Amino acid sequence: MARIAGFSLLVGFSLVICTMLPAVAKIPQRYNAPVCGSPTAATPVAGKGDNAPPVTDMYGVSEIVPAGAVLSNGQPMTWALHPRMSRGNQPQAGWTAVVPWGQVFISVRGDNSHNTRVEVRNLRLFVRPKSTNVWCQLMWVTTPIGAFFRTDFAGDTHVSGDQRIEPDGGRSFHPVAGSAIHFFPDHRATLPVEGITGLYADFEGRLIKDRTDLEGDFSRSSLVASAGADYWKSDTAPAGQVGVYNEDAGIGKFRRMSPRWRTYSINSTAIGVPSLLHPQAAE
Repeated sequence: MARIAGFSLLVGFSLVICTMLPAVAKIPQRYNAPVCGSPTAATPVAGKGDNAPPVTDMYGVSEIVPAGAVLSNGQPMTWALHPRMSRGNQPQAGWTAVVPWGQVFISVRGDNSHNTRVEVRNLRLFVRPKSTNVWCQLMWVTTPIGAFFRTDFAGDTHVSGDQRIEPDGGRSFHPVAGSAIHFFPDHRATLPVEGITGLYADFEGRLIKDRTDLEGDFSRSSLVASAGADYWKSDTAPAGQVGVYNEDAGIGKFRRMSPRWRTYSINSTAIGVPSLLHPQAAE
């Protein structure tokens, strides 16, 4: 009885300690693959199949449409409504660089929060080189750089705005009405010379407090995010001339942001996605 009583006391004490511990935000498990050029990226892993990344964000419509992503005639851009493929696995001949990126918009429902920031981190890029046909990690940037752009990205006009580095290494931005938050690496990755048969990019995003000493107002926020990737003519080609020096591979659908980490992605291997380069692909 003494042992049982002691055990009961210990269990009770443990339960008290556990209930006193602060809640830890769950981080969902993410796709991973060996680094490109490493021995493990040269051959498929037995029993693992293709180790293909998820295509979830390449199907269905946007959870909420982003505000301001419209053409000059007032019609919404196709990528605002649903995922859209562009170059896919086919950059222009001779183009040598690629970057993953993300974007955050206030949704058409509007944003009435005052103490909410957007945090993004771990922007990653994976490719499937033709020489190995094995997925591998080409880039991983913990703290991307970024700015506030026009919601139609006209003229590449942008300002730095209110942004800061968070303790966990992520970068956060304070949303501004009429602007889109666009973020990317501080350098470009080099494409495999032989070409690729697949591209996948993703990042983690969530909502955090602007001022930690004040109450959060996430419920008054309506922010959406999506991921994409761009091919570039070279690692030094100037920005601001889409179609001349850079074109996107594709753009994933927009999904809501919340205080919990979510992963947003784009996958060029998805089948049947509306495409600019091959319109018949969606038929």
